[in-house]
Amino acid sequence: MPLDPAVTRSLREAVAEEGQPPEVAKQLQAWLLALSEGDASVDAQMQIYDVIRNQLDFGETDAD
Repeated sequence: MPLDPAVTRSLREAVAEEGQPPEVAKQLQAWLLALSEGDASVDAQMQIYDVIRNQLDFGETDAD
């Protein structure tokens, strides 16, 4: 079952508000869809999580 359009719109808006790349919203949508359809094994969920985490922009970090 596809995600509700309001959910996908909210994801895009939240990602944009936080200054994250648009790909993050796409990956989150794919992750939620896989979860809702029950198609995501634990390994698949962790792979998607890693992809999303690596796409996040945390800004400048100090290496003190």
